[in-house]
Amino acid sequence: MDSAKVKQPISISVYFVLIILILMSGVILFLDVFQTVNVAVRISFWVCLIAPLVASGFYALLLMKYSSLGLGGETTDTEPKPQFLWVVIIFILSSVAMMWYAYPGWQNLGDQWNIHWHVMVIGGIGMLVAISFIRDKWFNRFRKLLNAVCYGMIIAFFFFGAFLSANSVLDTSDLVITQQTVVRAERASADSNRFFVTIADDAGNQTRLMTTSTVFRHSRDNIGGVIYIVSQAGAFNITTYRLAIIGDGPGGIERVRENRR
Repeated sequence: MDSAKVKQPISISVYFVLIILILMSGVILFLDVFQTVNVAVRISFWVCLIAPLVASGFYALLLMKYSSLGLGGETTDTEPKPQFLWVVIIFILSSVAMMWYAYPGWQNLGDQWNIHWHVMVIGGIGMLVAISFIRDKWFNRFRKLLNAVCYGMIIAFFFFGAFLSANSVLDTSDLVITQQTVVRAERASADSNRFFVTIADDAGNQTRLMTTSTVFRHSRDNIGGVIYIVSQAGAFNITTYRLAIIGDGPGGIERVRENRR
């Protein structure tokens, strides 16, 4: 069998395996956005971070092998060419997974990070919509510029998501647990799956934090009762805050402690 025909399925298999790993890791990150960091989240983060780098390195090796300027000598028309589209897909999947986990609302980060996150998302969607409606003649005329903008946006998404995700995943600081009082519990809207609880400290200062449905229901039935804030300094000094209740169930103090071991 011709060696060139064998190498193409092998290269596709490598990218296919990376995509499967990213999808599995992305599902874990999607399910654990409200939980404190555990082993599964750490592994998923590293997969989403390293997989695009592996894909890029593999692409570079293929490019060197099949390019007449590389180490493999001259190419022939029958030899497979490395497909950069696979690398782009892997970057996009990893970026989406980490951007979802990095959403500032999950970890109650400052308003500035919410603004940055939304600007990134809206800018990316706007760019994709604009490109979708650009006439072919305009696309061909500005192909290099548009490609640079597209790839630049993908890289920006990737590193921004990795940065905010790493702030939580790589955080080794101690848990700081403080007691607060429940003031009120509410949803963003009647049918929303975003839950908020307003709490007050001993001085009467109030703070509104996003939380899980479990903590929301507990707080709704316990107005004026005790609740806890679990905070950490963050790997990049961006403090994260999560609400917790007594117990080892979802959103419980014991579960929070256990996940950090």
